[in-house]
Amino acid sequence: MLWDKVLFFAICVVLLGISTSAPRSKGETGLCFGFPCPEMTVGCKKVRRTSDDRTTLVETVSCVNDKGLSIQNHTKSSPSPYGPQFFQTAEYEGTYRVTKDGRNEYIKIKDLNN
Repeated sequence: MLWDKVLFFAICVVLLGISTSAPRSKGETGLCFGFPCPEMTVGCKKVRRTSDDRTTLVETVSCVNDKGLSIQNHTKSSPSPYGPQFFQTAEYEGTYRVTKDGRNEYIKIKDLNN
């Protein structure tokens, strides 16, 4: 009797874990560096650089598809804390897994943000 209750509880915990980690419904977006991106986004790129006159720091976040193309961009600007110096950085996020036949299978960003 006790084992039946323990088994039932264990099954409920497993089912709850499966249902909460399931991918979201079609059309929901994922996040790239805090910005929303289209469903087909598999990677994120963030570039921060000073403007040509070096007075502004421009940050551009790109949502990238499985072909490596930017499918949406988000840009914000702020006063440059670097003075007259040129500054630039780039960051990338993305995940893929290798399939049994050796291909790279990209994982959509929206599925990683669950």
